[in-house]
Amino acid sequence: MKSVEFNPKKDLLIPIGLYTDQTNHMCNLYYPMEIDGKWGFPEEMLSLKLNKVYYAISPAAFPLAPEVRLYYTNVAQQGNLRYLTSIKELTDPFDVPGIIAETDLLKKPSGIMFAAYRKPLKNTTPIYSFWRNSTLGSILFLSENEKETGNWTSKYSSPYNIISPIFFVDCDCSGFIKEDNFCYVSTESKETINQCTESIIPQGSNIHSLTTSETSVSPQKTSHGVSFAIFYISSVVIFLTAFVGIIFLRK
Repeated sequence: MKSVEFNPKKDLLIPIGLYTDQTNHMCNLYYPMEIDGKWGFPEEMLSLKLNKVYYAISPAAFPLAPEVRLYYTNVAQQGNLRYLTSIKELTDPFDVPGIIAETDLLKKPSGIMFAAYRKPLKNTTPIYSFWRNSTLGSILFLSENEKETGNWTSKYSSPYNIISPIFFVDCDCSGFIKEDNFCYVSTESKETINQCTESIIPQGSNIHSLTTSETSVSPQKTSHGVSFAIFYISSVVIFLTAFVGIIFLRK
């Protein structure tokens, strides 16, 4: 298992593992699992092998920079293989309960929700999306390569909105820095997200009271009984209110 340093009580950068089948061009994204008090990623998960560990931004890192977007993944499962079918941007905060309800209603394998950059910034790596329709249905493959061999459908002619590239944080950065009145990930700062936020939002502000430095962890069982972590802000109500606050700040 590849070990990672992670504390859900305070870390706003969450390790996210890209698992791939390079031969069949299939992949999935997973958050780390906890075994005996240590966090990490197994070398193989549901027929996919660990390719690389990146870092995503927790929705609890509020206020998010304008370049940060919230995403959720859709996945499918065929036998012992669970793979990515699409990544969608969460543009409407009220979609959060809808995603959960749809997953439960259709009994679909649940994906994950994460925040990442849509523009190239320092300490980020572009991840490109490649889509095709196969005998298994929709398949989305993620890669650092701008071009991949294979019979891929152009994102301009695909029936789905293909988001590409997405910029993941590629360093285990522990600090945040204020630029243009927003908090960015930085290797040059030791400030916590709360300290950075306090320099932007007055202590008495009702928006400041929504800020949290804790990422909630909920176990999700796989078909192998391995417990992975799905991360989201502590309360859907707080998340929705905070998202409205972000939109207000951006105007």
